[in-house]
Amino acid sequence: MTTDSAMADEAPVEEVQEPVKEVAQEPEVVKAEQSFHQVLKTKFIGGGPEFMGIVLLCLILGLAIRY
Repeated sequence: MTTDSAMADEAPVEEVQEPVKEVAQEPEVVKAEQSFHQVLKTKFIGGGPEFMGIVLLCLILGLAIRY
C-alpha cells in the first residue's frame, strides 16, 4: 500500500505552456522629405559659422544694393 506522500511524488507533472505574447511591431517610420523652407529653418535655428556666414553675406549685399 502506498502512502499519500509517495503518490504525490509519483504524480505526473503537467507542463503548462504560457501564452505567447505577441510583440506589437512598431510601424516603420518613413522620413518624409523636408521642404526647402523646413531645411532652411532647421539650419537657421541650429546656427553654425558656415550657414550664418551666408546669411551675413546676404544681409551685407542687401544693404549695399538698397543704399
